[in-house]
Amino acid sequence: MTPDELKERFRRDVDDVRLDPEYEVDLLFSEDDVDYYLDEAHHRFVVETYYLFEKLTLPVSKGIDHVHLPVRFLELRGDTVYLVNAGWALSQADHDSNRIAGDDYGAAVSYPPVFRTQDGTPRLFSLDIEAERLTLFPTPVEDDCIEMMAYMAPRPVSETGRFAMRDSRHIRMLLPGMKALAYAKQDADVYDPNQAARWEEQFQQEILKAQSERLRRRRTPSVVRYGGL
Repeated sequence: MTPDELKERFRRDVDDVRLDPEYEVDLLFSEDDVDYYLDEAHHRFVVETYYLFEKLTLPVSKGIDHVHLPVRFLELRGDTVYLVNAGWALSQADHDSNRIAGDDYGAAVSYPPVFRTQDGTPRLFSLDIEAERLTLFPTPVEDDCIEMMAYMAPRPVSETGRFAMRDSRHIRMLLPGMKALAYAKQDADVYDPNQAARWEEQFQQEILKAQSERLRRRRTPSVVRYGGL
């Protein structure tokens, strides 16, 4: 199903069919309105279901202790970041379990890796130091690059002309979200809070259904232990 087909289906469902391709005056929803509803529903569906993931390759610069993440980055898929030239995987910094032993005027202390000041080849990374950054520990002494799998927010359908998902059933799940936004429009001819709430509830159910499907596919089969009667 293409974006144009979904938008046409939306117009049929809300009884707002375009009779003249060049004439919008009598439409309840303009083309800009429908594009907005589609982009918003698509973005929310993809983000909340973690539908889209990509392999990222990002440059690491000598003397710079962080890497800027793309604006669309949501979170890692898994917990591994690979330092390419060094040839090893970095571990995610856990301030509780990856503490470093040190000496404080003769007293033994332990402290998180964020306080390590010397430079070297990174061994650890953190995503919780600053928004839209991946921080490296220690600070790299030479240029490199990192590779990682990441869940990403989608680009607007109105810009790309395509959906993040290929399954037509998942694409049709966007319709309740579009209708919820449409009936919440502050316009006397269309505003209907009850309809908006009803379609919002259905959209949330569709998102939960897709979440469950995606999680089930990502899990590997395992032995279920018998607990007895």
